[in-house]
Order: sequence, then structure tokens, then C-alpha cells
Amino acid sequence: GPLAGADVSPGAFAPAFVRVSPDGSRIAVGNNGGVSFGNFQVGVFDLNGLNGGWYPADHFDAAWIDNQQLALTGGTFGQPARVIALDTVSPFATPTIQTLIEGIGGGSAGVAFDAQGNLYTGNGFDGAGTSDTGWVKAFDAGDWQAALSGGAAIDFEAEGTLIVDVLSAGALGFDAAGNLHVGGGDFSGSGEFGFAALVRAGEVQSALGGGGAVNAANPNAVRRLDPDTANGFNFYDVNFNAVTGELYVREGSTVYSYVVPEPGTLTLMAMLAGTVVARRRGTKRLRC
Repeated sequence: GPLAGADVSPGAFAPAFVRVSPDGSRIAVGNNGGVSFGNFQVGVFDLNGLNGGWYPADHFDAAWIDNQQLALTGGTFGQPARVIALDTVSPFATPTIQTLIEGIGGGSAGVAFDAQGNLYTGNGFDGAGTSDTGWVKAFDAGDWQAALSGGAAIDFEAEGTLIVDVLSAGALGFDAAGNLHVGGGDFSGSGEFGFAALVRAGEVQSALGGGGAVNAANPNAVRRLDPDTANGFNFYDVNFNAVTGELYVREGSTVYSYVVPEPGTLTLMAMLAGTVVARRRGTKRLRC
């Protein structure tokens, strides 16, 4: 149903994200700047009745920390980006916001948490600072939780562990096996675009343990997923469905589904198994 008070531009600039809370009771929606592209709001609504409202908050991507706190990436173009925590039970007109990560030397990117509670975010568009477009860094759970509790924010450029440099660090997330998936594209820097990346779980753990950043050019470390090889300029979004075990790779209104064959498997089936047109108009599912 409709969300009360929504200021959302239709078409390509529709909501920046839709995220369901861990307990399944609420959704968070980013309006992507609205019709004017300058009215950035994050809506939080109960799924039972769609009661809720909108917070004024810059955003690019989001991930629930728990059923109350929502992590948001965002920032003003040309200025360092950051990761904030929005308290979704605070008043809509005067939200409680705590900065977790600051000083990202470029555009905002995705945000995700692994099974150990480490926070992952990146540089989405190179600017000032030592990081480049596509840097994905991990930040220890204890460090960002200290910031959430009122401590100093973490400096992105000076702290954290570099996990991988791939695409534009967009649409970050993990599947059930612990593989890190990355979407986006770096059209002006490395020239990495037209695929989505799946960084194997063992490589992520090695980087976390001090083994150095994952080599994105090594196909044994980073699987490149490109369901639309006829178009070399795709900017893929990636999401994992923990209920079905499917990894969704989206370009525009087309969604492709990759299926991990069994729990704990670190590779995806490479053989095309078939194509199914979903019930929802404009959606195509490709099982691989």
C-alpha cells in the first residue's frame, strides 16, 4: 500500500533502498532525494498497517543494526562521506543520529554486517584521501559499537581493514556461506563494470586476519557474475535472500537469480539450468 507522506520520484530514481528489520515487523525506505533530488528522507513503517513516518537524513544505502538502529551511508557530493546510525524510535522531526564512520574520501557506498558483527563499507566514488573507488573496508564490531554508544567516530581512511578493491563498493552484503557480494561499477577509475562480484568467504577471513587485501583479478578469489553479457555497461545491484538461498543480481527492472546448490558451498553452479519469467511484470529470473 501507499506510504503516507512519501516524496519519491518515479522511474529510475525511485527509492534508494527498502530494508526489512531483523524481526520482520518494519521496513526502512530511502526516498533518494525525492522529486527535487534535494529532500533526502528515510521512512520507517510498520508492515502491519504501514504506520510510520519520515526522518530527514542523507542516504545512499542502509542496513539494520538491530530492530531499532539503522546504519546509513551518505554525505554531500564533493565532501567526505560517512556512516551514521539512525535511532528509528526517536521523533521523526528530531531524529537521534550517531556517526559511526567518518572521513570517507569520496562518495558513499554500500553497508553490511558479517556474522561476527563487523561493519563493512566503502568508497563509492574517488575524491580526497588515500582510498580509491571500490575500496571495501571492515571495521571491528567493538570499535563501531563504541562509536554508537557515544564514543569518537572511526576514521575511514586511517582505520579499519582493507578487504578488497572492486567495482564501486556498492550493494554490499553476505550470503549464508559468508561470501561477500559487491555491486556497482567504477566507470572513471579502474574500468571495472559490467559484472557483480562474489568475494569468497575464505578470502574475506584471510584479509580480516591480516593476510592483505583480496586480489580482485584472481578468479579463484573473486567470482565475477555477469548474467547479461550482451551489455558491457551494466551497473548491478546484488541482494541475498536468506530464506530461499538465492543471490539476486539486478539491472534496472530485470532480476537474475543465482542459486547456491547446498549450504556451505562456496561456489555457484556454473551451468545454465533454465529461465523462468516471474509473476511480477518486468522481472526475469535466470537460474544458474
